[in-house]
Amino acid sequence: MNKAIKTLYYVAICLAASTTMWSCSDNDDPTPPPVDPPALTTEWDSEAYYKGDYYDNSTGNLWVGLISTSLTYSEDDEDYVGNGKIILIDFNTALAENPDFATLKPGDYVCADTHAEGTINLDDESYVTVYTENASPEMLSVTDGYINVSLTDGIYTLEGTLTTSDGTETEVKYVGPLAIYNRSDEGHKSNITGNITLSALTQGLALYGGEVFTSTSDYYMLIISEADYDVESNFGPGQAINLGLNVTPGSNTGIPSGTYTLIDPMEADDYDPFTALGGFYEATYGGFYGAWYFYSLKGLEASAATGTVTVDNKGNNQYTITLNLKDGYGHAITGTYTGALQLEDVS
Repeated sequence: MNKAIKTLYYVAICLAASTTMWSCSDNDDPTPPPVDPPALTTEWDSEAYYKGDYYDNSTGNLWVGLISTSLTYSEDDEDYVGNGKIILIDFNTALAENPDFATLKPGDYVCADTHAEGTINLDDESYVTVYTENASPEMLSVTDGYINVSLTDGIYTLEGTLTTSDGTETEVKYVGPLAIYNRSDEGHKSNITGNITLSALTQGLALYGGEVFTSTSDYYMLIISEADYDVESNFGPGQAINLGLNVTPGSNTGIPSGTYTLIDPMEADDYDPFTALGGFYEATYGGFYGAWYFYSLKGLEASAATGTVTVDNKGNNQYTITLNLKDGYGHAITGTYTGALQLEDVS
């Protein structure tokens, strides 16, 4: 997955020994000279997910994926194509104080099957997949190796060697940011730190599912986004909102006008019309449901927990949709979309 690469400048520390004090020059100029920015990795994209105490061992399980930038994803093949590798490393790190803002603790990680802090999981949890043009990918389990992790000013360095089941050693070096998303059962599933205003929403896709969760209401999945977002694949660098609207049964020709109030989908007795599902993540059944904010370019996502979605169906497939949402921390996610919706009946 492509992520924004931020250019960071390290502060150079000039230390010269003196019998009485440290100084950078004879005139004690307090301004350190600038240095070149760190050499960020260009041959890898990255993704990372925190899964909490997954192994019940008082450690934080954190999964890092490195994808060769030489690979491209094929919708037809539903897999990557080209020449390159995908390296998946299943780390056991320190438990996060807040799973929404987990980090990979710096230090040395060695391959072991103990799930202890400072280890990399084996048993097919870590592996290297080798892609060759016009050939089936070969997935090789990691059997041994180590990775050293360092972190400076938000930039990670992952460096080491992994041995795979065929005896091959794969050298690993990644320098860059890691957007670590919370996939544990804890936290608010939001890593935004302030209010979000969506002012450039230009397109929308409405998927009518019919009677999906209950006979009380029908269900629409609604995706509204900026221009640089693919609503069909539900991914892209731009900002987007996913919504799950519970509508009057039989509303297959458009979303009825009204105010849809977010509910907790895990606690509600039923999904009445003119409610909307708060965002929740369920890996077993395919991932994201309900109200979510995505901005992959910045490594941001947020589950909306409360608020309203106001729909004004003007007819002729013209809508005004107004968002007044909040995540679990109280950060507002607001915006308005005016225009047509691409309507698809997938019931």
